[in-house]
Amino acid sequence: MRLSRKAAELLDCLLVSPGALVSHDRIRQAVWPDTHVQPENVKTVIHELRTVLGDHSQAPHFIRSEPGRGYTFFADVTVGMPPLFSDDHVEAAAEGQFIGRGSELEILRRHVEAATDHCEPQLVIVEGDRGVGKTTLCELFAHRVRRREGFRISLATGAEVWGPMERYAVLTDAFGLLARQYPHVVPAAFARRAPGWLAKFPDWPEARAQDADHNSHEERLVRELIAVLDELTVDVPLLLILEDLQWADAATVDCLRSIVRGQFPGRVCIVATFCASKRPPTVEYLDRLSRDFPSSRSCSVIRLAAFTDQELFQCVEKRWGSRIADVVAGPLFIAGGGNPRLSVMTMQALVRMGAVHLTHDGWQLGVPPDRIDAVLQMGLSDGIHSQIDQLPPDEYCILEAAATVGPQFTAEAVAASLGVSPATVVGRRLISLAERRLLVELVAGDLQRPGAAGKVFKFRHGLTSELLLDRLPLKCRMPAAESAESHRAATRRRA
Repeated sequence: MRLSRKAAELLDCLLVSPGALVSHDRIRQAVWPDTHVQPENVKTVIHELRTVLGDHSQAPHFIRSEPGRGYTFFADVTVGMPPLFSDDHVEAAAEGQFIGRGSELEILRRHVEAATDHCEPQLVIVEGDRGVGKTTLCELFAHRVRRREGFRISLATGAEVWGPMERYAVLTDAFGLLARQYPHVVPAAFARRAPGWLAKFPDWPEARAQDADHNSHEERLVRELIAVLDELTVDVPLLLILEDLQWADAATVDCLRSIVRGQFPGRVCIVATFCASKRPPTVEYLDRLSRDFPSSRSCSVIRLAAFTDQELFQCVEKRWGSRIADVVAGPLFIAGGGNPRLSVMTMQALVRMGAVHLTHDGWQLGVPPDRIDAVLQMGLSDGIHSQIDQLPPDEYCILEAAATVGPQFTAEAVAASLGVSPATVVGRRLISLAERRLLVELVAGDLQRPGAAGKVFKFRHGLTSELLLDRLPLKCRMPAAESAESHRAATRRRA
């Protein structure tokens, strides 16, 4: 049932001050600003609201009447769900990507039910390389949990930093978002149970009303956060999704350990993702945490890998049918290396290009099978362009220079192409890219050994160097190539 315009305006008036009494005069000024109306008009619109909400004046769940004074909207009020949980986003993300992830979803479901039914805090650690599907797994799981009645959900993502990490930044972001969804529940719980945390939320009225302690000890902060979780989850279970924890601080990881080990009846499930191939210091703590809880009633570790050729075939078959999968899946696996994100982006590009199109008879190939390799290269270029566009400026410049060196390159050759010395910074960036399996891989040397000496790199896909060179103005390509050739000649003379 749709609300009338007056009913929507009255509801908006009540929601401006949820939990507070809104007088008849204030309602009339907000809904009928230039009109004199009788009290019966207000009652009529309130009745319409109650009808739509399924509310009853004798046993209200949303709107409470104060005879002669006004009305109060007393139910919990939330802002819109975060974009991660919107139906459109989930449908786009789930388009053929969840082949082979059924066991992982079952592990997540089991831990949520343990938190809900047995009142035991749960932790699921999800580890995997960039683009392997950690976020997509969380999206679908959050979407399924959201369909369950009476579940609070929040999320936060670690921000990539190379300097000092802010203490508890990811947890602060997660509870800040939760407070925006439940502004009359979460800040009040922190004010009662965790005053040491209020300094991290300066915009909350509760923080301004108290003299917040900016130097609380970590043990106290952990105890207080556990107390907040205990209070918030008495009636409603909570799902926290914390992504990219490789960029979190060690104190956050220790806090998660304490929550799982804590002896409190909290109905909270925490899903923490991280990429172990990135090597900020926190990864060591996350690795240790995953070893401390390898597989237990309260914690599980999920390690996501790239698609196998069979899983990718099933993905293509689910999306387009077996006839197209027979032609496309094999070359797509070779082109994309089984990386879920790159594979799906390439599939989307094939549809945009018309290489695969929908007809009244279902999905059909728009090109002859013998041209599929060439078309896949064009589709793959869209995915690689997207990865290139997301690079920070320093890594982009290094890869641009590497493209001018040749099919294989060393840190010294790339540094010479850039005209910088020494090659230490270039080497660190190339090693980082190779560890993250982002566009670059190692062909000689050992990634575990420090320094770039003796390490030879190449682009994971030959198409990458072509795309990078295409972006360079022609006049910029030759001097860089000549500089790299001079460096190689000097190296041969020294040898």
